[in-house]
Amino acid sequence: MTCFCLRYLDQARIRSEEAVNEARKVGSAVSLAYALTQACTVDRESRSPEELQARADALIAYGFSFDRTFGTFWRGLALAKIGQTAEGIAQLQAGVEGYRETGSVQNVSIMLAALAEAEGMPAAST
Repeated sequence: MTCFCLRYLDQARIRSEEAVNEARKVGSAVSLAYALTQACTVDRESRSPEELQARADALIAYGFSFDRTFGTFWRGLALAKIGQTAEGIAQLQAGVEGYRETGSVQNVSIMLAALAEAEGMPAAST
């Protein structure tokens, strides 16, 4: 995450991929869920919405209830970015609600900012 915070996005993407691969290799569900959660944060800025959605789907599949809230949240942002705005906003809201239900507050401001971003996105024309 240091590379991400310093905006070295290419390096952050490489490191996050290494962390996900290492967690899969050692077979630790907790490590994999954490690595996927952090990778979604990096993917938001450095990958396509479709790639973010795929990573979020993996987090939903492999994560624990706490981690699935993040997966739902990130999946919602990806959907909003590809023009499925209404469904994306609904999933973003579900992710924020699920996160708050855990009693955690650390990431609420980041989540609400992304929700506001999605609410300003146009829906894809059909």
